[in-house]
Amino acid sequence: MRAETYVPMYFRLNKNAIAASKASKTTVTRNYAKTDRSIMENNDIYTIVDKMPQYSYGESGLGAFISHNIRYPREARQEGIEGRILCSFIVGADGSISNIEVVEGLDPSLDSEAVRVLGG
Repeated sequence: MRAETYVPMYFRLNKNAIAASKASKTTVTRNYAKTDRSIMENNDIYTIVDKMPQYSYGESGLGAFISHNIRYPREARQEGIEGRILCSFIVGADGSISNIEVVEGLDPSLDSEAVRVLGG
């Protein structure tokens, strides 16, 4: 059985940190989802199940994992962009995560970082 779930990710700048010098901007086109269409086509995906998936170390463990693995993108840091990104993904019966998508994005570089962190 596979269940769809959501996780918010918060990007906050350290106001006391020394700002990096502004580098020239480069535009990079990125995909803000890791989607395997065969999972959606060949499996039943449930949004409500008897026992919703949980991170093995609980909510605080999930928060610690995310904060430990996030690397704030330089472009977003230099521009002072911060806020919340909402991602959805499918959790397999074995606990594997697939089909990560940004539901509510903030900035292309932050959206990509959220997908990267959840994709492990």
